[in-house]
Amino acid sequence: MASMSLEGEEKVRTGTKLDDVEAKRVARLVQCVALIVSLLILCWIQLDMSTQWGADCFAFFQTMPVEFMVLSVFTLGALFCSIYAICGSLTASGAIISIMSTLIAITNYYVIEFHGGPLSFLELKNAATAANVMGSYTLEFTPVVSGILTLGVIELAISFIGLRAMQKHAVFGKRSWKRSLGLLVAAALIVFFGYASPSAVKPAHVLIWNWTTAYPYYGYIPCTVDTLQTCFNLVEKPEGYSEGRLAEIDVPTQVSQTSTPDIVLILNETFYDLHQASYFATDVDYMKGINSLDGAITGYAVVPSIGGGTNKSEYELLTGNSMAPLAQSGSPFFTVDMTDAPSLVTILKAQGYETTACHPSNAVNYSRNAAYPAMGFDHVYFFDSFEDLESPRDRWYESDESTYANVIRWYEENRVTAAEEGVDRPQFMYCLTIQNHGNWSSGDDSYDTVHAIGNFGGYNDDVNEYLTGIAESDAAFVKLVDYFAHSDRPTIVCMAGDHSPSFAANIADTETHSDDELDLLLRATPYVIWANFDLTDSGVNVPEYMSINHLTSTVARLAGVGLSPYYAFQLELMKTFPIVTAYGAYYDDEGNRYNYDDGCNAQVMDYRHLDYANIMREGDPALFAYVP
Repeated sequence: MASMSLEGEEKVRTGTKLDDVEAKRVARLVQCVALIVSLLILCWIQLDMSTQWGADCFAFFQTMPVEFMVLSVFTLGALFCSIYAICGSLTASGAIISIMSTLIAITNYYVIEFHGGPLSFLELKNAATAANVMGSYTLEFTPVVSGILTLGVIELAISFIGLRAMQKHAVFGKRSWKRSLGLLVAAALIVFFGYASPSAVKPAHVLIWNWTTAYPYYGYIPCTVDTLQTCFNLVEKPEGYSEGRLAEIDVPTQVSQTSTPDIVLILNETFYDLHQASYFATDVDYMKGINSLDGAITGYAVVPSIGGGTNKSEYELLTGNSMAPLAQSGSPFFTVDMTDAPSLVTILKAQGYETTACHPSNAVNYSRNAAYPAMGFDHVYFFDSFEDLESPRDRWYESDESTYANVIRWYEENRVTAAEEGVDRPQFMYCLTIQNHGNWSSGDDSYDTVHAIGNFGGYNDDVNEYLTGIAESDAAFVKLVDYFAHSDRPTIVCMAGDHSPSFAANIADTETHSDDELDLLLRATPYVIWANFDLTDSGVNVPEYMSINHLTSTVARLAGVGLSPYYAFQLELMKTFPIVTAYGAYYDDEGNRYNYDDGCNAQVMDYRHLDYANIMREGDPALFAYVP
């Protein structure tokens, strides 16, 4: 009996020990899961902190629905599972995802600060461009960056202290192919139900028109996944589009050529009038030269993006197409096949023009070294081909004045070559400047010749330096115009800005202007059209505000060159709807705003169909060409 009693007690003690071991294992498992979840939540907070441009960095806690918060954390969990399945180490998995999220968050913060839009898969193609321009910026150590780095340190502590302890206890068992397969299946299920299933948590499209509303609502991770999904369908087909429907559109016949003046088209880097969105006085009129040009037509061209997006504006200006179907594409020169793409270049070449494109910067930026020749430009010049370039006020970028001196040099060389060949060949000169590129606090204050009166919340130095640059651009343009005023060839010169500076939204008068108004005003860059002949003879009514894609056909019509049916259609459309934007809205000639999502006017929808067809090279090619 005593022996049996002892055996029973031993079994009880053994069972108790086993229970204790199991309880400790479960406790460690719970502790490990809690550490991983905490790590993932911190990574999620980092990423969404980095997207709160111009707002409280934690504003997403108020704007983001819970389901998208959970989706973001679960997506990071899927990434963690995948890394863990591959490397088999909790410590390494935690460290990798921590470092990744910290680097992405900091990069995203500065990309938004200097480029005006978030880091995405689409923007990775612009890595070379970004590397070329980042040298001019001062990366300020802001509270947001400090917060991101602090969270990164906490994440690494969780990885190297907490998860390393869990790793020693092998809380998830020994590494095996079954465990790895299970982790990968779990990751796949998260991705499927979160993004790919018919009833996925993330809607099919979250980045419809404006990233500043999408990211705070859906979060950085779902929006980034959206850009990845969009990579496979970069051109958005408008509702109801078909080639049959295209044939039903009432398109005017081409407009015949009446003259062939030389044409100079300038897209001026970050040329913007801050008075569009803010009210303040200055001690100097920073655009006095342009405002006093006799016979010039001035107004505002509405560009696709705020605070960045040069290549988008460039694409609209040269082609007359809207970026609306390409709203998710990042940079059109990477997305669209530009080989002989119908554009102002092809139309002018069909009328005997010699065409030149130049930009005083790196040729690889936005793949211009490939895009310009593909479009048909006869001569293409980048930084190494320019002579005697100057950078004003110790700034990084080359001045408009020295850039225009090279434009004049190539223009004269082309004319000499034509004369030697015994022909009077009209010239088309396209120039993309770079003088006013950010940042705008790199020079000494003593160089500033324009001073704004008021408090801009820490942006006073930026405003003064920026407006000084605008005054210099104004003077350089007047000097260029003076050269062509004495030319023996009829010449028309047009200049427009590509976008506002990135700080413009931070100093905008939000009390006076509504969000809808600022959508327009922060995109409305100045344009000026001047000629050494009377522009009123053309009979063209030029609106004060127009989208930059309409500026193309407007300048061509003022010049008297022949127009394709597509450009002729745009001129008719512009009489009623001068602004057809890339951000989901269009405006009539009385300034009333309409949204694409609320249903388009029939004429606007026709333009959207023609726009898509031109981008995709569909329909009758004669619609987009000029036949002499």
